Amino acid sequence: MEVPLRSDQLYTPPPMAGHRLLWTLQGPLNSSVFVLPEDRNPDGAREPLLRQTPAGASWHPIAQEPMTHIPVASLTVKEAHLDEWQEEWHTINQEGFDEDVQPDPADFPPKFDPLVVRASSRDFVTVQDFVSAVHP
Repeated sequence: MEVPLRSDQLYTPPPMAGHRLLWTLQGPLNSSVFVLPEDRNPDGAREPLLRQTPAGASWHPIAQEPMTHIPVASLTVKEAHLDEWQEEWHTINQEGFDEDVQPDPADFPPKFDPLVVRASSRDFVTVQDFVSAVHP
């Protein structure tokens, strides 16, 4: 028979660091990615994830936390619309073509490989690893 845990024995995992990021995809990293307060209030005080100073770059402490709830050594990043682009383009461009006339393969959109983000300084992918790899 299992003894039920008391409420003070339950483990509550820390919030996932990635949920605290407010990220716009335009502009340099130091003015596009911000860290929200722990309550994740978007109207609350924000701190830049990366600060540029005359002495160099300084990362917010959250940058060294795992990007995912369960730490992993690598993440594969895909964009669904890019994955579907070739197939959708082919479907659209096949309509109205005779069987003997096909679209020029040179006109096909490119195939995009997923981006693999690997842990750089720790055993897991950090917020810094992820943002540095994915930010345009």
